[in-house]
Amino acid sequence: MTCVLVAFATTGVYHASQQGDIQYAKGHKFFRERDYSKAIQTHEKNLEKNPLRLDVMMELAYSYQWSKDYAKATETFRKILQVDPKGLEAKKGLAETLSWNKEYSEATGLYLEILAEEESATTRKNLAEVYLWNENYESAEALLREVLGKDPKDTQAKFMLAKTLQYSGRPKEATVLLEDLLNES
Repeated sequence: MTCVLVAFATTGVYHASQQGDIQYAKGHKFFRERDYSKAIQTHEKNLEKNPLRLDVMMELAYSYQWSKDYAKATETFRKILQVDPKGLEAKKGLAETLSWNKEYSEATGLYLEILAEEESATTRKNLAEVYLWNENYESAEALLREVLGKDPKDTQAKFMLAKTLQYSGRPKEATVLLEDLLNES
């Protein structure tokens, strides 16, 4: 009798996890196709039965973000970080969402935390962009010059630096950088 109960319970758990995987695959397909409303519906359903499934939560958070539902994206990224406080990708997603929602102070703090954990030109450029949007041109310029010091051919950083110089009232310096970019292409 005990063997029958164990077999039945094992079968039930296996079936439930398989259903979660199937639902994830459906939601992931919608996510890859950028059909975020369907991805949201599918992933929300999946989380009703599997509330701590991080892969589903991440795609749901990004689906909210890319649908411009920043409040739900922020909430979902925060839930992920409650489950996995060291989740660097969730921190990056949260920082990005906060910056898109003009919550620059918190976004800046998160990007600085991320940079303390990993050296990343992309994160430096993201933080520089937040500084730029928040009209903190001096900090944006310093970060971008650091990026360019390590990779002088980083065209994105050069373009961002040109914008920073332009917005900070140094159009001649910006023009020189833009001309360099044009000559490189």
